[in-house]
Amino acid sequence: MKEQMNKMLMEQMGALAGALIYSIGVNIFIVPSGLYSGGVMGSCQLLRNLFLYCSGMELGQMDLAGIIYYAFNIPVFLLGIKILGKKYMASTIITVTAMSVFLSVIPIWQKPLMQNDLFVSSVLGGALAGVGIGMVLHYNSTMGGMDIISLFLMKKNRNISMGKVYLGVNILVYGICMILYSPRIGVYSLVYAVVSSFVMDKVYTQKINKIVFIVSKKNTTQLKNAILESLGRGTTCWQSTGAYTGEEETVLMTVLSKNEIPQLKKIVHETEQGAFLVSTENVLVDGNYMAKW
Repeated sequence: MKEQMNKMLMEQMGALAGALIYSIGVNIFIVPSGLYSGGVMGSCQLLRNLFLYCSGMELGQMDLAGIIYYAFNIPVFLLGIKILGKKYMASTIITVTAMSVFLSVIPIWQKPLMQNDLFVSSVLGGALAGVGIGMVLHYNSTMGGMDIISLFLMKKNRNISMGKVYLGVNILVYGICMILYSPRIGVYSLVYAVVSSFVMDKVYTQKINKIVFIVSKKNTTQLKNAILESLGRGTTCWQSTGAYTGEEETVLMTVLSKNEIPQLKKIVHETEQGAFLVSTENVLVDGNYMAKW
């Protein structure tokens, strides 16, 4: 138990470090340059500008986007608990809370660090943001927002992928940037998004596939249906005999991503407490398989 708690603590500290690095990249390079993040954060930055314009408020070095981002994530947290389970979402809530605080308290420079060079600012900001997001994912947490929303939409429609959701939101955000500001701002914001995505993939490869074997001595019909309904994953099953007990058993095999493991554990524990799981990581999967993360 103590070792498990220490592991969870170390993972959470790593995720918090990633959230800090992400916030530094955004507040030092992206916001001072007038550029915008993609996804939910980019939308929150646009809402921040609209609010400040309508209210006439001046916040100085404080960025309101972090507070708006957190407010947006409150209903997303509730959705995530239903999809991913309480333990996995607890880490996400801590990470998003810390990130919102970091974005609000890290001073925004009045002038860009790389003045008159939006390309360098977008590349450096994207690199730091990508490292931060990659670290958060590596330590089994998420940044909330689009990750959870994408997973929810994919459960509703198998033709939807995370890439399609991000692409649609980013086209909207950068399209608004081009209309309200200038094509130049939209293009360099897109450069930031591309660089951050590339670096994130280098720090943490999201599509880590696992083969999971579930061994049960009871009827597995309910378990198979629960996995299909909750995760959208099919299972392959066969009968086996325990070498020690000589009892008949059923083995279920399924392939899923690393981030679906917590939900699978929850399903197994709630449906079949006597079963146990065995998993292998980094397997090559080809053919008719729907990647979710």
